[in-house]
Amino acid sequence: MKKFLCAILTSALLLTSVTPAFAAGSIDVPESKISEIVTEFCKYMPEDPGQRIRIWMVFKAYMVDGTNGIDTIIAALKGEQDLPANDDMQIIFNKFVDQVKDKYSDQFIFLLELYKNTSLSARKESLDNFGKDPVNGVFEKTPLELNAEEKAAADALFDAYITDDAETGLDFHEIDSANFLNLITPFNGRFKMTNDRNDDFVLSTYSKTFAKDLGSTLEYSSINGVDVESRGTDLQKGFDILTGVVEMFNSFSDEQKDNLKIVLANEDINLYKEGQSAAERPADEEDPDDTDDTDPTRPGGGSTRPNRPGTSTGDEFVLTTPTYNTSKPLFNDMTSGSWEVPYVMNLTERKIFIGYEDGSFRPNISISRQEIAVALVRAMGLSPDAAMADANSGFSDDATIADWARGYVNIAVEKKLFTGYDDGEFKPTRTISRQELITVIMRLTEDSDASTSMTYTDAADIQGYAREYVGKATNLGIVGGYPDGSFKPFNDVTRAEAAKMLYNGLEYYTFMSK
Repeated sequence: MKKFLCAILTSALLLTSVTPAFAAGSIDVPESKISEIVTEFCKYMPEDPGQRIRIWMVFKAYMVDGTNGIDTIIAALKGEQDLPANDDMQIIFNKFVDQVKDKYSDQFIFLLELYKNTSLSARKESLDNFGKDPVNGVFEKTPLELNAEEKAAADALFDAYITDDAETGLDFHEIDSANFLNLITPFNGRFKMTNDRNDDFVLSTYSKTFAKDLGSTLEYSSINGVDVESRGTDLQKGFDILTGVVEMFNSFSDEQKDNLKIVLANEDINLYKEGQSAAERPADEEDPDDTDDTDPTRPGGGSTRPNRPGTSTGDEFVLTTPTYNTSKPLFNDMTSGSWEVPYVMNLTERKIFIGYEDGSFRPNISISRQEIAVALVRAMGLSPDAAMADANSGFSDDATIADWARGYVNIAVEKKLFTGYDDGEFKPTRTISRQELITVIMRLTEDSDASTSMTYTDAADIQGYAREYVGKATNLGIVGGYPDGSFKPFNDVTRAEAAKMLYNGLEYYTFMSK
């Protein structure tokens, strides 16, 4: 059990770049420093198994006492107060604090601050799974379920950063890598990483609340080379903190980075998801709007990196992969694994799109302007009443609007998503083009301050009414270009392509509506 705090610290090192909390300074801790810190930290733990158990059990009680218990330990580590005199952990823990607080209390405090911002129920479950109710020095525990590849990767990390000097008591307490990985699970859903085209770690998604809490709690100027904006909002500072955390992973050797990716991708940890480039898709399943978005310099392309909060790219908006009920059958003309499946299935579950009576979706046929009007209005949670469904749209070709679409078109026009053509027509059955679709999607969020810059090779061909919208959508990752660097603004949009662009646009609409 000497390894309990060693394991905790190791989790912190792997997650937080051992950044000192409450210290306004620049911190850069590479992989080479981690084993040294773990070894030094662990040697302060008592050798007596019974004392180690007492530290763990009382420490655990503090950890699950809302935030008050954690704050009490933090105050003790900072030297601001002693633990209560009647606390059975006080003598042992205070001795431990006195030994480590000058050198390593900052790292431990930072880990505690991270834990304090996780769910209490998730924290309690992870600590119970690590160890509870010791009998004869052996804990009742529930090791994390790892497959063979994950277990091998976890063992490799364990061996690399827990030295022989820190192994005392491990066999006695029967703690292994699968056991201590439970301590990372409360961070599931707080942030996630992916890989860029160079196979480096990059921040993919994160919780806005978690980032705000970090930004309001921790004070420093930079972490692993990432500047923390001291005058920024808590959200901006939290974003910088997490970005610095991620940069630490890139100091690891290629071998250990591979092990980290395997371990952190475990479904119960869920801190990493492997990226996929367009080049990895079968040629007959190419998605023209899903080029290698992991390269932020690609002409017209987006990036899997989230935008920094408060910048012109849209606060902390980050696109997420659509989810859907995988137990439901696909449309009869769609194949599992095809790029469009999650987008189509997500939107059909939300009743934004519907299929045909024969059970097909017809992903490769073009989609009309009136069909998009229907989908957009449904996405906004609106539906036409009888009066709206019967009203004249005011367009000179009103009679050509289908009865099933009329009310939706009227709402879409009322909401200024569609304006019609210069000749006074709406052209309901006309196939919508790429620039038209992006325009009506982005009109959902007219107050967006996203950058309008773009580097498409055919940017000059994008019409004036659409140029700003295409630029914003590009910088937000809502739409991308083709492999040749072009945007092809006049190309027709298929139903599959529309599903992806609409899903991405609705993610931003939902974000801006909060």
